[in-house]
Amino acid sequence: MPAIKVSMFAGMQPAIASHLVSDETATQAVNVNLSNGELRALENTAVSATQPQLPANCRTLFKYGTKFLAWSQFVEAIPSPVIGDPYDRVYFTGTDKPRVARNDQVNGAGVLPTTSFPLGVPAPSSAPTISYSTAAGDPAKADDDVTRYYGITYVTSTGEESALSPVSARVVVLQPNDTVTLTWPTLASNPNNITHVRLYRTETGAAETAFFRVVQLPIATTNYVDNVPAGQLGAQLATLDYAEPPATMRGICSIAGGITLGFDDRTLLVSEAYEPYTYPKIYRQTTKFKIVGICPMSSGAVIGTEGHPYLVTGTMPGAIMLTQLDEPYPCVSRRSMVNMDGFAMYASQDGLVGASSGGAQLLTSNVLSPDQWRAMKPETMHAYYHDGLYIAFYGDVNNTGAGVGALIYDPKRKDIMFVDFYATAGYRDLASDTLFLVISQQLCEWRKGALRSYIWQSKVFQTPLMSFAAVKVKAMDITGVKVTVYGNEQAILTYTYPSNDQTPLRLPPDCYERWQIKVEGTKPLQGLSLATSMQEL
Repeated sequence: MPAIKVSMFAGMQPAIASHLVSDETATQAVNVNLSNGELRALENTAVSATQPQLPANCRTLFKYGTKFLAWSQFVEAIPSPVIGDPYDRVYFTGTDKPRVARNDQVNGAGVLPTTSFPLGVPAPSSAPTISYSTAAGDPAKADDDVTRYYGITYVTSTGEESALSPVSARVVVLQPNDTVTLTWPTLASNPNNITHVRLYRTETGAAETAFFRVVQLPIATTNYVDNVPAGQLGAQLATLDYAEPPATMRGICSIAGGITLGFDDRTLLVSEAYEPYTYPKIYRQTTKFKIVGICPMSSGAVIGTEGHPYLVTGTMPGAIMLTQLDEPYPCVSRRSMVNMDGFAMYASQDGLVGASSGGAQLLTSNVLSPDQWRAMKPETMHAYYHDGLYIAFYGDVNNTGAGVGALIYDPKRKDIMFVDFYATAGYRDLASDTLFLVISQQLCEWRKGALRSYIWQSKVFQTPLMSFAAVKVKAMDITGVKVTVYGNEQAILTYTYPSNDQTPLRLPPDCYERWQIKVEGTKPLQGLSLATSMQEL
């Protein structure tokens, strides 16, 4: 007579009928660790020794040295791309506008950062006005006349410089010793921490030619008398094409070459290299569909949109290429986009999508049907890559922190598992190989606690109408393990092992055609068996 044997344990593939999946595949897999083929309990989270102050309903977490920054909004944050940045700046989008915080703003008590500055440096809105006078007693000579234009820029305390103001009126300087008096308006408000103003001028007589620095002055200064010789001018203006990021920019991230990306509606924003505060208009590109999120990769980035995904390649701001992939897989959750060490993964309306330079594909077509997938509200997912797994918390439809749990997708086995607790925010710290989570407003660490009780239920094994005599659970220690045997979807035996007595359990002598075994506990299991006689086991 046939026997049923499970000698290896895997996750779920609900898209396939429960009697057609392979023998190791589950119909229920909760709080399980299946990495080596055995059934083991997933470790619980542990409350971290570090407990930063968190905002109510914390939605975003970012590790900053030994500290944590936290927000109640969905925020994207990156460290400074500048190596050895003396200010240890962190850049973030998702609050009222793009912002930057320095190391002196990530100190003290309370939710960090305590303060921040708007990202970018606004250009002066008015051109400097000119008053010109010729030096007395110097005869005018036409061969030394110089036509000039002037402009000013603003500079922050960290040395970030704005684009040039509108250009002044034309002035013809008749003699080298003549003076030009420049005046400009006082800065009305200063949320960007501007500390200096720089005065520039041309030397070749056209407003389109290069501007050279004349002087840098404290921001309170509103005038200057210029008689600086041409040979003593400073550096050429490098920020002529610089532009602030739009107030509605989202998705800030870093890619190779010190380039920072962001987006605004259908526009991809590209920074100057190692200058994440400026996004020149000459670098901006447009997608056909509204952008949802950006996932940085080692060779560029994948952009999720409301239509086709896009691939970003290039390591120089002026040479960034934007390529639409052929496959129409919209992204439904910005926070579901994760770099899986070689490809980007994100939630679409039909399942999990993997996208890379080779194209995009629906990874869960044989794991979850579209209806099963949509029932989990993929638009609520926020995901993390850890231990080779895609971990997506889901179900917080009202943004109150009351989610359902987490789906875990194994890209190697191509199956799913679940955990029965929810985190509102998370951060994967590569340095410590730790996934930090916010659970019930506490900072916790993934798989650092005691074992969590698992539930694993087998596929439906179909047989001729028959009875099995016994069930056996194979393990080193089965104390506390609960086993339930189902015949035709009815529980015909439920037993919790009080000790490590591994004698097979007898089953009622009834006949069934559909059989399942469910086990619950924390002890590692190596196998499950049903047989028609005790001797078979």
